[in-house]
Amino acid sequence: MAFSLISLSGFVAARGTLEKSLTLELTVEMGKQQRTTTARSWIAAIALIAGLLTSFAAAAATWSGLSISGTPPVTASVGQLYGFQPYARSAYGLRIRYSISNAPSWTTFDTSTGRLLGTPSATGKFSNIVITASDGFSRTSLPPFSITVGGTSSTSLKLSGTPVVSVPAGTS
Repeated sequence: MAFSLISLSGFVAARGTLEKSLTLELTVEMGKQQRTTTARSWIAAIALIAGLLTSFAAAAATWSGLSISGTPPVTASVGQLYGFQPYARSAYGLRIRYSISNAPSWTTFDTSTGRLLGTPSATGKFSNIVITASDGFSRTSLPPFSITVGGTSSTSLKLSGTPVVSVPAGTS
């Protein structure tokens, strides 16, 4: 008889076969880690399952397989697009979701990619912005940062006044 148990997150899975001789072959996976073992009695099988689940629970408690990196720009200009894309990695290949706290009102945030985009319409300072990555088992965050929005960064020169239409002879 074959069986399969998979956690709701899809992270921990147990698969096995039970033979007529009461031999249990069990494979337990946690992320990309996998352990396979065999038990020859029901008591041994129960002890085996309990031991494997306990060791995986201990591993999950000390989870360190998630990292986030990136340096967000700390300045922006009125009317100019601001953007930042952090990079997060799960050592075990788990799906990563992002969240943000204290996002400026002029930005949008994508929880699938962690991308922060927006065009400010007024000057100001937006502080204590925190982007967090989670893989369902642990969370890690970038250090808090601020965005200071200044005036337009236009380099065009604006001239004003009335041009002189004639110059008397002999003058420059």
